[in-house]
Amino acid sequence: MALADEVKSRVADQRLVELTNPDDRDATTINSTILNLAVDDISAEFQVLAGVQYTNTDSRHVTYAVDGVVLKLLAYMGQSPSVAAFQSWKDTVAKWLRPVTGNNRIMPKSSSKLTPAKEAPDGAIVRPYFDLNSSFGELVPNQDDSSSVRGFPGANF
Repeated sequence: MALADEVKSRVADQRLVELTNPDDRDATTINSTILNLAVDDISAEFQVLAGVQYTNTDSRHVTYAVDGVVLKLLAYMGQSPSVAAFQSWKDTVAKWLRPVTGNNRIMPKSSSKLTPAKEAPDGAIVRPYFDLNSSFGELVPNQDDSSSVRGFPGANF
């Protein structure tokens, strides 16, 4: 579904008629030209702000883009509060959506030449060296004897 269709499915028809026909109070249909201009503008701004192209398969994109189209339509009407709201939308997309969905995020990678070995190829339970160390003898996991002291050596819990 295209962004214009997403907007139409989420915003009431009468509201869209008012937003896309600001000079015609008697309008009864959505001005698709104005709507498509707003959609194009938001798609372009979304790509710049979020660092990734809008796609309707990502619900986060749809949520922010639909809000952006409505705010852009309000800005087209010349409503000054909507200009501040639109700036807030831009800041939100850049601050919160870009790090999550942007293509320019740093991906983890390693240049190590080591390859991890299987932990226990024969199926045996493997414990780290410090579990086998005698100074941690009192820290035995799943111990059935409730009378023994558990915790740090010398601690009475």
